[in-house]
Amino acid sequence: MLDSILSAFEANYKNLDKEQKTSAEERTTFLNGFEKLCEEYIQPVMNEIGHALKDRCHDYVIHYRRENKNEKGGIFDSRITMDVYPNGKTRAMAQKQPAHIAFFALKNKEKVGIHEKILGTRNAEATAYVKFKKYTLPMLTRDEIEREIMDSIDKIFHYDPNAIVSAYLDSHSKVV
Repeated sequence: MLDSILSAFEANYKNLDKEQKTSAEERTTFLNGFEKLCEEYIQPVMNEIGHALKDRCHDYVIHYRRENKNEKGGIFDSRITMDVYPNGKTRAMAQKQPAHIAFFALKNKEKVGIHEKILGTRNAEATAYVKFKKYTLPMLTRDEIEREIMDSIDKIFHYDPNAIVSAYLDSHSKVV
């Protein structure tokens, strides 16, 4: 009886070990694909839009963080962020956390998420959130990347706190 218990345990352990190795390989493949997407599409589109912003006396900075690790050595984040400084504010003059759009790897789901932060006005605080839509790597074409960035740029330069509050109230006031 002990032999059958231990044999079943060993078989399950081998399967689990194999699944974990496969899962780790899939995450690595996804993160490598995300890095390639950032280098070949996202960063060039951010630079093109950023240069157009600079031509109009605004500023931008791109940050690319690859595979940040936690204290246990596990990878928890890989992202590319475009900080936007309206009205030519330099980085030193801007708020601690500037307006931005970020594309980040959701490695466990093999999807790409988008985070944006819109600066507030004198009477309103900033709004930051993760967009609902998540992308697979093939879904993020150059056109889709540009559309997402331009959507965030539009919000950054046309920030209307009343419209955000109104949209929030409308979406939460529906009776089911």
